[in-house]
Amino acid sequence: MNININGEKKDFKDNISIKELIIELGLGNKPIVIELNEEIILKEDYDRKLASDDNLEVINFVGGGWC
Repeated sequence: MNININGEKKDFKDNISIKELIIELGLGNKPIVIELNEEIILKEDYDRKLASDDNLEVINFVGGGWC
């Protein structure tokens, strides 16, 4: 199944949930925001299954400071 992640098409197993995809991408412990087909998804909805050709934006936060 193809899913577009941040504009890049990637292949995943069928019926993958948002939560499973996050873990597979190695983002399980990072502060992120998920947007699915232009809709922000709440963490309590991460069990939602993805469909082929869904568009997913994954936004992660990076700390920084003054040098």
